[in-house]
Amino acid sequence: MRHQRFMIMAGMALVLTLVQIVGLASAQAATSDAEIVVVGGTAVIPDAMVDHLGSCTPDSVRRIAGPNRYETAAALADEWESADTVFLATGLNYPDALGGGPVAALLNAPMLLTERDDIPWATDAALSRVSPNRIILLGGTAVISAKVEQELKSRFPEVIRLDGRDRYETAAAISQWYFSAGASTAFVVTGLNYLDAMVAGPRAATENAPLLLVTKDNVPDATGAELRRLGPERIVIVGSSGVVSDAVMSELATFATGEVTRISGASRYTTAAAVAADAPGSRVFIVTANNFPDGLAATPATGGAPILFVTAASMNSITGDAIAARTGSACESWVPPYPAVGSGKRIIYSNSAQRVWLINADETLHDTYLVSGRVGIPHYATYKVFSKSVNAWAPYGGITMKYMVRFVRPYTWDNKWSYGFHAIPRYADGRPLQTEDQLGTHLSGGCVRQSDAKAYALYQWAPIGTTVHAIP
Repeated sequence: MRHQRFMIMAGMALVLTLVQIVGLASAQAATSDAEIVVVGGTAVIPDAMVDHLGSCTPDSVRRIAGPNRYETAAALADEWESADTVFLATGLNYPDALGGGPVAALLNAPMLLTERDDIPWATDAALSRVSPNRIILLGGTAVISAKVEQELKSRFPEVIRLDGRDRYETAAAISQWYFSAGASTAFVVTGLNYLDAMVAGPRAATENAPLLLVTKDNVPDATGAELRRLGPERIVIVGSSGVVSDAVMSELATFATGEVTRISGASRYTTAAAVAADAPGSRVFIVTANNFPDGLAATPATGGAPILFVTAASMNSITGDAIAARTGSACESWVPPYPAVGSGKRIIYSNSAQRVWLINADETLHDTYLVSGRVGIPHYATYKVFSKSVNAWAPYGGITMKYMVRFVRPYTWDNKWSYGFHAIPRYADGRPLQTEDQLGTHLSGGCVRQSDAKAYALYQWAPIGTTVHAIP
């Protein structure tokens, strides 16, 4: 298995020894093939993009994915035949998993994800298979409950929790647990978004460095205290001055014995490409830029290979050029095909694919994503958006639906109610009727359900009068 090249003794977690440095250097040297690894399912990276990526490498393209975030993390853990240590983080937020990623990589440990009060079956199965001697819980009881901790303690020899009162303290606790004072390098990213932390993780691992968090205009006390303890020669900020200000950069200089540098670009794609520029080997991992779950467990699985971003709607030339620089093959930008239906600004909804395409007036693809509708509903025809509302209610069960964009009028055929696009409905107590991981399946009673983010974006993008094509 690939990750046997991380030959680092997990029992020496508190001291970064020469053995560990040599082990990671060997890991870097081993990544000499031109493999492209796609992390995430077809909902976020369509098969057509994976097919296109095949032209970008002389070697191979493979997808690692499961039907949800927990199973994707478990699929990444399949890269290990066994592991002395496993890291476990919440699957519902990003800071803990991304902050722990470099240390997990240095310990040759997979990252698995859990719910607060229950261990998902895929995670449980992965834990049983790799049979670790030690489990590291990332985060406090607000994200991984004492119940889960006790269950794990009854099954595994050692369970350690690394946590703090917030994400900044947790990242500092992870660093303090593993790294000794006198560190060569420390990486710093914003704690308020996942994009920079996701691409910084593999780079930090290859440089035997912790990943610490700041806000745009402040170095939190916990981060400052850990940097003071580490006394790094060098601090590397990943992210632009828009997320980590120049004032913070100046403050960070007071904690370093040497220079403070910044790796950034004009967008998430250029920042990722800049981080990838100096990465070892010729492999590359591809994740979606539009959400965090698939990338949470990626850092330990990369073996030091960089992470680059795409969306379901496109792979731009920046990412293509970064892939080409690593694989040695030309890699053109790519946008997925959409059904040849209609013209002008329009929405295309395929009932069989459970997917929508948003087409701009100039025929460029604005976005495409999976949804949940009802089999055969609405009738296959052309409609127009006729009304919109931020909030809508179902006539039963106290169910609410946000960002309703209606395109089928009541009694257009045999329907009693109007149909439209909206966010996943929620019960009165806030529980969703389905998860975002279940989008792409026929679960709706009639309307077309979207993730909250996509529902809001469509509400903003589609004015009244926008054409909607419902197709098989």
